[in-house]
Amino acid sequence: DLGGNFSTTQVVPGTASTVGTPGAKTIAATDSSGITALATFTTPPRTLIISPAEGLGDIVVTVTGTGYGRLTPTVVSFAATMVATAANDATGKFTATFRVPAQAAVGSHTVAATDSTFPVLSQSASFTVLSPSIQIVPARGAPGSSVRVVGRHYPGFTGIRAVNFGDGVVPLVGVTTDRWG
Repeated sequence: DLGGNFSTTQVVPGTASTVGTPGAKTIAATDSSGITALATFTTPPRTLIISPAEGLGDIVVTVTGTGYGRLTPTVVSFAATMVATAANDATGKFTATFRVPAQAAVGSHTVAATDSTFPVLSQSASFTVLSPSIQIVPARGAPGSSVRVVGRHYPGFTGIRAVNFGDGVVPLVGVTTDRWG
């Protein structure tokens, strides 16, 4: 205008979140005569939270991400296999759920969330598939004494067939894990 003012609406490029670390960025506006004014714009950090972060195969996991491209789709993968898609909101936040594959191997697996901005914005976290374990209470005893065997991290609602005591096998009938394994 005649007072030397201007107003414009611009889309923040995806590179604003990827160049250096997220945070304060210097924005410059330069006129045709070379006069430049500076201001600061802050880009949020990209986060990826998975809950729970550990469990058994076949468990439902919630994934929440922030700092992604606004109003774009995000793909969630588990061990490099797509398991969910989500729509980012106007602030770049999304929430998705997926079921850990029942056959997932024990150990750590990468959960990644990647949006469709250019350049692509991505973040990853780890999900740990737990190994079954047992506890014996008491841990010592004479032959013929009673012990309590407590199992953890087996698939839910699974029948337990037997408990082996060294070379002695005790067949079990009617022993089933609860829904949490």
